Amino acid sequence: QFSVPGLPPKATFPFSPPVLTLGANPAIETLTIVTVAPSNTVTGVAAAAAPSRMILAGILWFPVAGLLLTGVGFARRNGKAAAWIVLLALFAGAGILAGCAGEPGFKFPGTPDGHYTLTVTATAVNSPGTPPQSTMVTLIVK
Repeated sequence: QFSVPGLPPKATFPFSPPVLTLGANPAIETLTIVTVAPSNTVTGVAAAAAPSRMILAGILWFPVAGLLLTGVGFARRNGKAAAWIVLLALFAGAGILAGCAGEPGFKFPGTPDGHYTLTVTATAVNSPGTPPQSTMVTLIVK
């Protein structure tokens, strides 16, 4: 059984092979530390907002926008109130679109940069009384 305490945030450590069988021959174990790079998208959000869904949303909201812009459903006698409601709806829609646009330079943080001293520990599961074996490695994230 292998462990790597002290990993930085958003880092994982898959071993290959996951279980090491000891015997008379030397065995090789590979440790790969996987870090996450900063990005402009949240994992899974880009896939969820597929173009077909965006088109469907536009098609569904198009009639609502048309009704608001033409003033259908408002009494003709109270034209000022209808105009204010349409204007308020336009500003609310513009605010929603601007809020969804995001900041161009914003990035979702990945694994923080730095030097990390890690202790890789192997523990024998089937041999009680065998002491764990450890070694130190340095991880540099840029």
